[in-house]
Order: sequence, then structure tokens, then C-alpha cells
Amino acid sequence: MSVNKKESRNNKQDGAEKPFADHEQNIKTLLAYSRDILYLAGSDGTIKSIIVPSAYGYSQTDLVSKNLIEFIHPEDRERIAVEFAETMTTGREFPSEFRVVLKDGSDRWFEDYGRVIRDGAGKIIGMAGILRDVTERRLSDENLRRSEERYRSLFENMDEGCAYCRMLYDDKGRPSDWIYLAVNSAFQRLTGMRNVIGRPVTEVVRGIKETNPELFEIYGRVALTGKAEKFEVFVNPLATWFNVSVFSPDKEHFVAVFENTTQRKETENKIVRLNRLYAVLSDVSEIIIRVQDRDKMFADICRVAVEDGQFRLAWIGLCDFADQVLEPLTMAGADKTCLEE
Repeated sequence: MSVNKKESRNNKQDGAEKPFADHEQNIKTLLAYSRDILYLAGSDGTIKSIIVPSAYGYSQTDLVSKNLIEFIHPEDRERIAVEFAETMTTGREFPSEFRVVLKDGSDRWFEDYGRVIRDGAGKIIGMAGILRDVTERRLSDENLRRSEERYRSLFENMDEGCAYCRMLYDDKGRPSDWIYLAVNSAFQRLTGMRNVIGRPVTEVVRGIKETNPELFEIYGRVALTGKAEKFEVFVNPLATWFNVSVFSPDKEHFVAVFENTTQRKETENKIVRLNRLYAVLSDVSEIIIRVQDRDKMFADICRVAVEDGQFRLAWIGLCDFADQVLEPLTMAGADKTCLEE
């Protein structure tokens, strides 16, 4: 029995294309590998047709002829019902996010892209939409939001001042200024500076570049290298001591965390001065006991007061109350003009 070659070739092509002839089945096959849900709904929300992945537990018979609202989480139903009604009235697109209750009672977040369907006369008769599972994205966004809230709470409630800044450099790559991008509430309390966001430090603190060039060097270096540093500095325009830790979260940016140590430094300096004074008094007592010559004893006492006590001037004199004359006997130190006057 002979077979026409052309007919045979056509039969082979028909056989090869047969599995793709049913377009609806093709779509279902493609969606079997997707987690998206496709639906057609009437103007009242009744589901006319739906393709739903088996992963969600529902079959078509579970959903067709039911209202979309029935499967939406109770806390989201009122909002979605209002949005759906507005779409059916205005014809606008229907982008929304809501939770869908699955057959096992659990719920997942879906993003809905819906568009109205019109009849030949242009009347809105329903909506076609695609539901995309965005649960993981929502969870990720929620975790990020909580993380940002924790960071913000820490940022605002920490005792130390904190400033996030962008470093500026001149055309030769030298640090020239920095812009305040964010500061916490302690920043204002510890520095006394207000309304600094978006402003350069040379505008906020006049003269700081001339009085404290080391700040520009340190912050500029950290912002470029990313290597954290710690230091203590007296900021002259603010008349304040700061203990600073600085690091760089991004290129040409830095975060300075600091505490105002002025009171501690003043206390430390006072203790140092008192210790020097006690040491001088002890040395004076020793000189009085050890040295017999009056002039030498007076000279040694003045010398010790200047050298060990770090006084600018020390002197001993005799006062003639009758003539109201003060006669210096000996002195030590650089500033002697006050006695001459």
C-alpha cells in the first residue's frame, strides 16, 4: 500500500501540533508551574471562571459561582468590597493587596491586578484579574519595618549623641566640609545645636574648620578608608570636650557617636591641680625644714611653686603697713611685670 509523501508529512505535522491545539489546556499547563491565580468575576464579585494552583488547596468547583469576598480575610473584606464596587462603577484598574483564606484555614497575602470587562455597548459586566502570592515579600517588608523601628528606637533613646553625615571633599581630594543627614535627640542635648539636618558644619559651627582642623582630617579619613577610629577632642567654638567613636557605613559617609565629657574633664583637671598644690605644699614644708638661709629658702619656695605647681608667677615680699609699701624679696616665673606696676 503506497502513501503519498505529502500526505504523510501533513499527518506528522498534525500529530505534532495536536497537544497544543487546546489553548485553555495549554494555559492550565503553564499555570501549573506558577503560583498565580487567574479569575473572571461578574460585576457583583461572583467567580465565573478561575484557574488556581493546587498548592492553595482549592479546586475550581470549590470557587466557581462563589463570591470573591468569601475567600478574603475578614479583616480585609470591607476594604476590598468598597474598592471592588468603586472599580465596577468607575472602570479604574484594581490594584490591591489583601489576605486570602486558604482551604486549610491559613491565610496568605496576595497582590491583585484587575481590569474591568465591558460588553459590546461598553457597559461594565465584570472583572478579569490575576492574584500573585506576595506573602514572602510582605513578611520581608514587615521584618524590615520592625528592624527599622528597633533601630530608630535605639537611635532616639541612646544616651550618646549620634550624627550621620556625608563628607565633602575639594578638587584635590581634601576634606572640606560635612553635611548632617540625621541626628538623634541626644545630639541637640549634648551639643546645644538645633536645626542641623541638611546643613554643612561650617555653617552650623562658625570657625570650626580653623579651630579644629583635626576633625576634618579624622572624619575625612574614616569616610574614605572605612576604618573606625576613637578620639577625644575639645571643640573650641562650643567650648566642649567630646569623646568620639566614628565609623563609615557607606563610602564618603560617616557616623559619629559621642558623649560630652566636659564635666568629667573639668573634674579631672581640678583633681590634677589639687594634687599639684598638695605636692607644692609638701615641698615647701620640706624646704622650710631643710634650708636655713632665708633668701635661699624664699627663692626655692618660689621656684618649686612655678616648676612643680605650674603657677605662672610666685613671689614673696615684705609689707610695710606704716608706709603702705610692698617690697618683693624674691620671685620666679615669666610674668614679673605685674609686680613692677
